[in-house]
Amino acid sequence: MKSINYSNYKVLLIYIFLLIFSLSCDNSEPVSAENPNLIYTISVQTEVRNCHLLNCVENTTYAYDVDNPLTTDYHLYFQIEILDSDDEPVEGAEINVQECILTGGDSSSCESTTSSFAYFDGGSSTTNSEGILEGYWKDNGESGLFNVTFSYTDQYETINQTTEQITVNSLSDFINLSVTTSTSEVFSDNTNVTYQTTISARVLNEYNSSMPNIPILFNLLTDGVGSLDNSLAYTSDTGEPASAVYTIEPASIPGLSSNNVDVVFSISVFNEDIAETLEATYPVSGGQEPEYDIAEFYFYPNYESIPHDQYDNTEISVIAKNQAGVGISNVLVRFALDAEQRGSNGEISHEFEYTCCENSDSDSTIVEGQNGVASVTYTNIQGGNDILTAYVLDPFTSEILTDSEGNQIGTDNITIVNNEACPNCDEDLRLVASNYLLPDSNGLESTDVYAFYTDSLGNPPALNSFMTFSAIQTDPDNDGEWLEAGSLNPENGLFVSAQAGELDDPIFNSFPDDTTIVYAKTTFNAETASGLVKVVGLYEGLTDTLGVQISSSYAHSVSITPPFPSVISVQGSPTDESTVLEAVITDAFGNNVTEPYITRWKLTNETVLGGVHLDGNENLSDAYSISTLGVSNITVNSGQVPASVAMNLEVHPYSVLETIENADELDALDVDDLDGDGSTSDRLYEPICSAYSVPLTVASGPATSGIIGYSFLEAENIGGGLTEMPVSIMLWDTWANPVVDSTSVYFTLNPENLAEIGAEAKTNNVKPGGDPDSDHWPGVAWTTITYNSAQLHEVPEILGYTTGSFCADSLSSYEECAELELEWLTSQQIVVSSFANPVDYENVCVDCSLSLLPLSDTQVDWACPANPNPNNDIFEVILRAQLLDFYGVPVQGSNVELIYTGSQGAPTVEAILNLCYFDINGNGEYDDGEEQVDSETGEPLTQEQCDATTVLTWGQAFILEPPSNQVLTDEDGNKYFRITFNHNECTLTASDPEQYTCTSPTIFANLVNPNGAQSDEVSVTLLSTCTD
Repeated sequence: MKSINYSNYKVLLIYIFLLIFSLSCDNSEPVSAENPNLIYTISVQTEVRNCHLLNCVENTTYAYDVDNPLTTDYHLYFQIEILDSDDEPVEGAEINVQECILTGGDSSSCESTTSSFAYFDGGSSTTNSEGILEGYWKDNGESGLFNVTFSYTDQYETINQTTEQITVNSLSDFINLSVTTSTSEVFSDNTNVTYQTTISARVLNEYNSSMPNIPILFNLLTDGVGSLDNSLAYTSDTGEPASAVYTIEPASIPGLSSNNVDVVFSISVFNEDIAETLEATYPVSGGQEPEYDIAEFYFYPNYESIPHDQYDNTEISVIAKNQAGVGISNVLVRFALDAEQRGSNGEISHEFEYTCCENSDSDSTIVEGQNGVASVTYTNIQGGNDILTAYVLDPFTSEILTDSEGNQIGTDNITIVNNEACPNCDEDLRLVASNYLLPDSNGLESTDVYAFYTDSLGNPPALNSFMTFSAIQTDPDNDGEWLEAGSLNPENGLFVSAQAGELDDPIFNSFPDDTTIVYAKTTFNAETASGLVKVVGLYEGLTDTLGVQISSSYAHSVSITPPFPSVISVQGSPTDESTVLEAVITDAFGNNVTEPYITRWKLTNETVLGGVHLDGNENLSDAYSISTLGVSNITVNSGQVPASVAMNLEVHPYSVLETIENADELDALDVDDLDGDGSTSDRLYEPICSAYSVPLTVASGPATSGIIGYSFLEAENIGGGLTEMPVSIMLWDTWANPVVDSTSVYFTLNPENLAEIGAEAKTNNVKPGGDPDSDHWPGVAWTTITYNSAQLHEVPEILGYTTGSFCADSLSSYEECAELELEWLTSQQIVVSSFANPVDYENVCVDCSLSLLPLSDTQVDWACPANPNPNNDIFEVILRAQLLDFYGVPVQGSNVELIYTGSQGAPTVEAILNLCYFDINGNGEYDDGEEQVDSETGEPLTQEQCDATTVLTWGQAFILEPPSNQVLTDEDGNKYFRITFNHNECTLTASDPEQYTCTSPTIFANLVNPNGAQSDEVSVTLLSTCTD
């Protein structure tokens, strides 16, 4: 026998040798079926599973009280396998297991144990088809050194066995206990505190990992102070702490003399020598009976008396407070009612009431109110005063509550003063005026105003008591505000009495002469007020209001209110071509008249010449309208030219309509001297008042001309291969005035596929990307044009369309058109083209990059020729210029020129172009006029077309520059050059021996198109070295 302390999957093989007999050669069955003397192999394999939950130290397991573990629980796993001598598994073998615990370290002394080998739920004590039996060690919390013997008795009663030794250590060897607390308070009676402390115990292994399913004991060591809700709890399956809740109400502990309560707890791991002691201290607050916490008790508010209106309900409250001034809940307050001389006059709603408010977690009812307050409702319907007493009794003696010195603190009283009233009666204040319309029939602009009052019993006011009068009307310039109007004399009137027969005002005629009337009086004077005036009376909190309508006096003056809009446009404009004028007729006090009047509107001659007219009638320049409440209106329409609108106004009596039909009849002369003044040359209808006014202006008219503007320097790249440029159009009328704001313009391009343009814009809009407060101008509309790399250097025509007016000859101004007796056309389409600009619009390249690369040598030495010849002694340099846009895309169709400096030999610059030509003279080179084009399209032939015809040649042509616009960049953005230098670049500086000094030209490429670009310089080195 061999003892093994467990390591994972450590296998012990013990071979038990029995008598060996000859084995059958028949392989169809296990040999055990025929031979009783077999050799069996019993192997035991163990594994501490989920050891990370406790400890994974090799050869060690722990008494964890394992019982029927799940696959995820900590446990010692066994696998027993039986094989016969052919290594065939023995199925259905019954395994007998015996366990004992070694004592004193002596393997021969083995005693019985509560620990055992056990089978999983659903397991069996017999081997399966693979000869395997599974189980686990059920430790029952017991530690020590154990022998486990597995035996198998075959059918021939032959016993085969093996013994396994296991070591199980105590949990206390490596775990520790961590205890924490948290305390909450529950208040009762608003003064007593109940404490609830949650004690949490967490078990940690030596790696400080939480251990699950550990039993924890909670023990309260201090007697008679609170209680625990449980004494045994387990840590959770995930290792969360085990907990118990301790509850204590210090104020309920009898015989307590201290202000604090000290409590001691013991927390331990069950069946292990691991324990922690916990001490806690709880302050004492309040008492078991809330009455004993009372330090103050009185009616709330603390008045000696309280008024009560008869027939009404009055709520009366008391409050109980502790020494800290906190209201105490659940104090039983008793109420009693007594009269001053006899039994009570009124009644109270109840005798007993608890002070508010109890806060209880178990009570779902929410009580609203003030802590410590108890209330009762008092009612009185027969009159008389009462005394209300509130008191609190000692809960044990049933006497009035006293303090520690014997003074009564639990009682208070208050006197209820009853205000008698007339049931179903209401106070009333009423104002009455002698006249409600001023001026009255006699022309008086004042009226008497009387005030009458009765209380709820029908009694009049006390004589010589005074009330206040005020006269107000709304402010027309500030809605909702009130202004004083007219005057009152007096503003504070006294109530007096008189017999109705003694009063002259007709309002008293309906009363018998001997009726006594109590009244207050004031007189309202209209003065400068007009319209509706409200007179307000105020007496003892009651108010009443009456209205007096004041008609204005006769017309005194007339004026025109500034109109809106005050600027209109000439006919044919897209904006307002008319506005409504409002004339205001006022009396001498500045109030609008209330009677209707005739207002005459007559345009001046200068205004009429500008085509301005009235009420939409082009032939009407003199008209009248009838005023309503001092206001009359008329419509003014613009003409064809800008002008200041001037007019004369006259006000005539409404009665003149009986004798006239048209406004110009008001100019009739008094030829019959009907006014009796002896003159027949004066006007028959003299105006009451008149005025001259220039109330509005006819401003710029519709567009007649325009120009489209753009700045190539304002174009910017916006990403995605796109470039954007702001475009403007400036529009003006025939008088060179900018057109009105918001004139619509429609933009388009011709052809339309060369770029994209914002179609709609309005004048005075904000420049794209500009400041909304400053970057906008009258008569100017802005849009943007957008194009991509493939559209660079295209020249589309920008067209702007709007509606305007012009002469029939499309040239003459409005005045010239009239002189030529041509028609002035309105509401016509105006088209503005960018081709009218000195510089055509172009899709410019922004931030293009231009490079220049030599394709041949840039250095030559003519070696001092004997007779330098500029035709023979030459040096050719081949160069390639490439143009890329901001996005790195080659730009085709660009005009690139080659510029050289530092030369004196007048080198020739040629652009190199591959083309198809017919070599007429047979010199093998292209000559001017030999290029071939497609007869249908007019485009140069392609190389493919050229090669298809044997007589044609595809080759290089050298085009002399300038000009540089004959050869443009190709589809790769390239343009090729040949520059030819000659010996004239060298100057003979010495003759014996000869020496030459040559120039050092530099060359760069330049983009001719707008916005331009320039390459880096290429230097050419020219030498003519002379040697002896």
